[in-house]
Amino acid sequence: MKIWWVIGFSVFLAACSTGAQTTDPYASLGDGVPVEGETGAIASYAAEVGSQKGEQAPDFTINTVDGKDVTLSRLLLDKPVLVYFWTTWCPACQHDLGVMKEIYPAYKDDFEIIAINMDLDEDENVIRNYLREKPNPGIQFAAGTEAILRDYDVIYTSTKVPVGKNGVILWRGSGEMERDLMVTLFEGLKNS
Repeated sequence: MKIWWVIGFSVFLAACSTGAQTTDPYASLGDGVPVEGETGAIASYAAEVGSQKGEQAPDFTINTVDGKDVTLSRLLLDKPVLVYFWTTWCPACQHDLGVMKEIYPAYKDDFEIIAINMDLDEDENVIRNYLREKPNPGIQFAAGTEAILRDYDVIYTSTKVPVGKNGVILWRGSGEMERDLMVTLFEGLKNS
C-alpha cells in the first residue's frame, strides 16, 4: 500500500511539473530602485536622446566660422546653450538675430549661443560675408551639417532649441520672436 502511495504521489508531482512554466522569481519586484552613479545622478531616470522638450539634446561637434571646434557637451559643462538654426535669406532669422544682437550682451556670461546655418548650400564663406555686413558679436556661427539637422529634426528656419546645463532640451520653437518673448527665453535659459 505504501508503495502505491509513493508511486501515486510521484505521478502527481510529475503531472504538476509537466508543462509548467518557469518564471523569473524577481519579476514581481519590477525594475527595483536604480543605483546611484558616482555623480549622484540616477541613470535610469536620464532623458532619452532626441530633439523635443524634455529629451537629452544630441551631442555634436561643429567648426565655427572663426575656426574653432565647438562641442555641445563641453559647452554645457560651463553654461546652458541656445542652439539656433537659421539661414542668411530668412526674414524671421534676420529679425531674431537683430533682437539677439540687442539683448544678448546682457546674458553673454549666462549662456552660449550657437547659430547653425541650416542651408547646406551656404558654406562658411557665405556666412562670413553675411557677418561682415551684419556682425553679431558673442554668437558662434557655423555652417550646418546633414547629421545635426537630422538629429535635431530641423525643418523650419529660425528654430530655437535651448539646452540646460544638464543637457536636456528646455523648449523648442520656430518663427520670428519679438523682444519680450526673446527676453523670456533668455531668462529661462539663464535660470536653468
